[in-house]
Amino acid sequence: MRPNIILMVLDSTRAKTIYPLIEQGKLPALQLIAEEGVSFTSAFTTSPWTLPSHASMFTGQRASDHQTHAGTKRFDPDVPTIAESLSEVGYETAGISGNAWVSRNFGFDRGFDNLSMKWDYYWTDADLSSVSAADSISETVTKFREEITPRELPKTVVNAAYGKYLSKSRKMGGKNTTRRAKKWIANRSGSDDPFFFFINYLEPHLEYWPPERYRKMFLSDGINTGQLDKINQDPWEYIAGQSELTEEDFELLAQLYAGEIAYVDALIGQLYQTLEECGLLEETCLVITGDHGENIGDHGLMDHQYSLYDTLLHVPLIIQSPEVFSGGTQVSEFVEVRDIYPTILDLAGQKPPSRADVSTHNLVQGEYREFICGEYRAPQPSMDSMNEKFEEFPELLHQYDRTLRCIRSHKWKVIEGSDGTVELYDVSSDPVESRNIADQNDDVVREHIGRMDQRNVALAYRSNEKGSIDEKSRERLENLGYI
Repeated sequence: MRPNIILMVLDSTRAKTIYPLIEQGKLPALQLIAEEGVSFTSAFTTSPWTLPSHASMFTGQRASDHQTHAGTKRFDPDVPTIAESLSEVGYETAGISGNAWVSRNFGFDRGFDNLSMKWDYYWTDADLSSVSAADSISETVTKFREEITPRELPKTVVNAAYGKYLSKSRKMGGKNTTRRAKKWIANRSGSDDPFFFFINYLEPHLEYWPPERYRKMFLSDGINTGQLDKINQDPWEYIAGQSELTEEDFELLAQLYAGEIAYVDALIGQLYQTLEECGLLEETCLVITGDHGENIGDHGLMDHQYSLYDTLLHVPLIIQSPEVFSGGTQVSEFVEVRDIYPTILDLAGQKPPSRADVSTHNLVQGEYREFICGEYRAPQPSMDSMNEKFEEFPELLHQYDRTLRCIRSHKWKVIEGSDGTVELYDVSSDPVESRNIADQNDDVVREHIGRMDQRNVALAYRSNEKGSIDEKSRERLENLGYI
């Protein structure tokens, strides 16, 4: 019997933070799922930000192969996506995305019966992603009148109003996503056909502001809201040297970040309980991962751009599948998030395309990696976007106008830039990548660059193209700090 499959992506969630919280008992839902499943403690994303990382999960390819990144923002791979492959064998496919990049506007609905967004209150056929904040409700309905049936009209009006006025509330986003997912799953409990359900929880993404209950779980004693409000959470002002943050500021941000993760854990717990109550838990595979990590002052950076350090690439990956994985197992061998693709296809009785650029590392079969590789195909935000943001372009930003690639073993990490820079870290003794020892180890650098060449890990500079981003998507992405 083919299992139901739920893929949950915890946006901007790094392994460095989440695994210690699980061990400390502060994430009870994830702790329970890990105890009943398997944790891949050396899982790495292929790209350090949302758009290319999700594309890799959905195709099993690197960014230079699926060609979805800051240079070409449209998701249009030449291989079937997870949703397409599962749909072909009878799976009902649906999802709710919290991130504007992972939407119909950018092509991510391929294979989904319905890919909805967190700012939708109901499931409808009308995609309101492109609705501008300046549009009135009546203008919205007029804009989409050709794709709205009379039956769908009331829901579309509610969705337009919710997206315009209420969805900016972080609390409403995650809470509403979970409400809708629980209802959808409960309605599927009587069906004979399996389902694939995708969720992107955006909550751990900047700005960090978890509900009060979860703030209090982690904040230092005596910290009040006024102190938190004074912290500038604009990452680009910090990176450009236009704002200053102290060590105490970053410590508070890390505490808020942990609170966001704890909030998402509570939402996951609600979904888990729904599966139990509907009798679906034993026949459902849960795949929980991060699309990328986060810099919270690490390496002089904020957010998740302009670098390939482990703070961005090392992500959680937990899989619970009662019929496949032994409970409580921890796997320390290397895996990449693109290995989720052949693993999910295997669980559904499918095989990935027989192509060299598609991962065949099936985690069900214990197929792990000797090395992991990462790519950063173009700077995002681009230097043009940063130039528009600041009246005078900060010279400090020129160093980030480049592409990057990296390769990592359990001992060595090499990061190479299109500007000729090379970094080498002995991550076995320097896990925070603080001492660049490339100058003293030419042979190690050459060997690892050769391995990247053999694996076709791309480096050639890809200029940033704005592409066709509609007004509303641009507004949402600007609010997230991407543009």
